[in-house]
Amino acid sequence: MEPIGSTDPEARHPVAAVVEGEAPDLFSFTDYREYLRRHYEFRRARQASFSYRFMATRLEVDPGQLAHILRGKLHLPQRALAATLKLCRFDSREAAFFEELVRLGRCRKPEDAARSRERLDALRTVRPRALGAGGESFYSHWRHAVIRALASVVGVSEGGELGSLCQPIQTPQEAADSIRILEELNLLVRDEKGTLRAPEAHVVPGPDISRAILRKWHAQVLDLASSSLDRFGASDRDVSTLTVALSSKDLPAVRGWIADLRSQIQAHAAATETPDRVLDACIQLFPVALTPGRK
Repeated sequence: MEPIGSTDPEARHPVAAVVEGEAPDLFSFTDYREYLRRHYEFRRARQASFSYRFMATRLEVDPGQLAHILRGKLHLPQRALAATLKLCRFDSREAAFFEELVRLGRCRKPEDAARSRERLDALRTVRPRALGAGGESFYSHWRHAVIRALASVVGVSEGGELGSLCQPIQTPQEAADSIRILEELNLLVRDEKGTLRAPEAHVVPGPDISRAILRKWHAQVLDLASSSLDRFGASDRDVSTLTVALSSKDLPAVRGWIADLRSQIQAHAAATETPDRVLDACIQLFPVALTPGRK
């Protein structure tokens, strides 16, 4: 990328390699510093002001330090991680993947590196479809997501029987209404035999989905989680809580770990060949106390 021994990072801008190419695919990289180098080349080729000094300023590092990072000689400072995610314009899945790449790059123990690679594989595998504003009806009731998953597991052409498999049980009409909504949104399609199938394993709400609708949907699912304590035995569910004292600076890292867990569960579900049940995994992180002056 740069001549070894050069001293002025602003004097060198390796632009030729990606002038006509596409943006680098983060999920094809195994070294986060190599990705940052390609990202710099791509942005520099299209934006003359995107210099080493500009990038270093955004990441709050010295231009010379940035040069060593992009050459794989130094690691990105932890304090610069949040700024890097913002600079690269990552969505939540990309951010989780990049953070895991950073962890992999710092791993010293083989077992830690192996676990990190497993998490990266999970994030690569799952590519959920993002629903736009037209998909708000999907989040109007918890039943729609369950019926969608059930239809793919059971393999039916009509939805009436699926309602009786839901927990709590839904009426045949309610199940039929869900099938109608799901087909309208192309979240369920019919194969050549008329059997209902989900065209993709997972969906996520896009930025155009109303936050108010999502809050109501989450409230419905949390109600199901609460009632599951009485409806199911401990062998059929997993409910636990953890109360900890953290700094607000810790929250991005914890959210990243939660995102990793969700992605691993999704990847495992996508790879399951003979599913026999549909489950909701509810993971919450919320304040229960604030110190004086932090209200």
